[in-house]
Amino acid sequence: PSTGDAQFAQKRYPLAEAAYSEELKLTPKNSIEFGEVTEQLAASIYKQGEAAREAGDLRAAAAQFLRLGTVTPNSKIRVNAEYDAAAALIKLEDWAAAEGVLENFRKLFPGHALEADVDKKLAVAYQKDNKPFQAAQAYGRIALRQSETPDTRREAAWLSATLFDQAKSVPEAQKAYELYVGSYPRPLARAMDARQRLVDYAKDSKDVTRQLLWMRQIITADETAGAERSDATKAMAATAALDVGRITAADAKSLRLSAPVEKSLPQKKQAMEAAIQALSKAAGYGYAEITTAATFELGSLYQDFGKALMESERPRKLSELELEQYNLLLEEQAFPFEEKAIATHENNLKRISNGLYDEWVARSYRALAQMAP
Repeated sequence: PSTGDAQFAQKRYPLAEAAYSEELKLTPKNSIEFGEVTEQLAASIYKQGEAAREAGDLRAAAAQFLRLGTVTPNSKIRVNAEYDAAAALIKLEDWAAAEGVLENFRKLFPGHALEADVDKKLAVAYQKDNKPFQAAQAYGRIALRQSETPDTRREAAWLSATLFDQAKSVPEAQKAYELYVGSYPRPLARAMDARQRLVDYAKDSKDVTRQLLWMRQIITADETAGAERSDATKAMAATAALDVGRITAADAKSLRLSAPVEKSLPQKKQAMEAAIQALSKAAGYGYAEITTAATFELGSLYQDFGKALMESERPRKLSELELEQYNLLLEEQAFPFEEKAIATHENNLKRISNGLYDEWVARSYRALAQMAP
């Protein structure tokens, strides 16, 4: 055996390293022996790292493990050394150094069996180091890894979404929340929170189509929740139903009645019926503040429809008498809607006798003061 082997056998690893280094200088690079000596040199450095770790000096251990990669970059044992260096740095809570080693591991050994565990360590290190965006990316990779258990993947998917959210990375957070809802509709509470964040993002970007999509999903998820339905999910659904009602009511109000009225009226009526249905649904959840708001919006909707009829575009070429008759006809058509508006606002005022008075009851009162003083 060589001097290096003798020193190694006696656990004199620094001396073994020195001997192997000298031996390597004298060994032809293209020979089998060169590879064997290289591995022995790497092992002697690795053993020094292990010894430092056993002595409780994690900083020295990490330094030795990383030095192995510098001295013998192509050795087979390097993968273990890099991993052990990262583990030592994590124990030291030196997050920045651990992140660097772990990221380097991913570049050096893509697809390695340890890659899954490296991602988990990396995700935790970034979280501890207050780097939510990078942590979210790591958790996103874990969530997509088929070798992980369903529970691990679900938890990682949730952390990925919430950390992108924390990092204020809107496109990534939206994508992650969508992935979460699509993959994990249960447990319900978390999936509802994810949908609510998607509603919030759609509101912020004024994307009404997506806002309606996710609010309707909240309503449906609550309705089909079975035993998982709770006061919290019901309240979320009620709020979503009110917002759907408000958006559809605004759509209905935005439609003008142009001549000939019989052509533009059906579209306005259809939009109004959709809004009535949505607002009635919101009121039906039984939450006082949502019921009063939905009632006010309904009254306002009826009022708008009557007003739209009175302000509709008149047919051209009508004689004075014909125009007078046409106006009377419109008044007859508009009157029932004004009556409905008054009756709906009055319903809100009746709630005062039950001790309920809020912003929406007050607004119904002001509306009545104008319509039926």
